[in-house]
Amino acid sequence: MSETLENTPETFEKLINEVNAFKDKYLRVVAESDNYRKRVERDKETALKFANERLAKDLLETLDNFENALKVEMPDEVRLGIELIYNSLTKTLQKHKVVECMNEMFDPNFHEAVSKVDVGLEPNTITAVLRKGYVLHDRLLRPTSVVIQG
Repeated sequence: MSETLENTPETFEKLINEVNAFKDKYLRVVAESDNYRKRVERDKETALKFANERLAKDLLETLDNFENALKVEMPDEVRLGIELIYNSLTKTLQKHKVVECMNEMFDPNFHEAVSKVDVGLEPNTITAVLRKGYVLHDRLLRPTSVVIQG
């Protein structure tokens, strides 16, 4: 069935209001769709950026073991081999944006104070590093364990 519309100002105004309502709904759906697309893209970038986070955390223990091994007496040939492996592992981690978090002043966002000492320095000055900390891009993988001036 076809409806016939009266050609009156009221009918015209009603149709204009309906068109404006549909236009408003359309613009909202387009905006929501665009926001969703941007959010998905941002989430995808973040997921790719931090995809290796667990692997990097696991490799930090291996890096620590190499550092500890280099602190003991050993034949020069063995030391050279361990240094080569340690340097290779360090370069690989750096290539994937895993870097040491270093600072002279205590920052609770990046450091874990395990002890306080009084050696006459400014408060919260790091006096010793017990275990290195690392970040992946801007995300903390492991805090630096430190001793600070109390």
